[in-house]
Amino acid sequence: MYISNYTKKFRVSIMDFLSEESNLDELNLSEKNELIEFRDNLLDFQANSGTTNIVEFFSDFIKKTGILEYIETH
Repeated sequence: MYISNYTKKFRVSIMDFLSEESNLDELNLSEKNELIEFRDNLLDFQANSGTTNIVEFFSDFIKKTGILEYIETH
């Protein structure tokens, strides 16, 4: 996005940008599926944030992102 300067040209939010498949194709990413998975996780977190308590929310966040394993290995 930085290289393409989308935020200055079009003033779109990151979620709006990620929601359009054609935008992702323009980026020529080698790991497009991982970015799509990241986007879908963010949408799930947002959808579930109002229906779960904070402990369940962070437990789900830790499991889906793998952040704990990343921290432990780095």
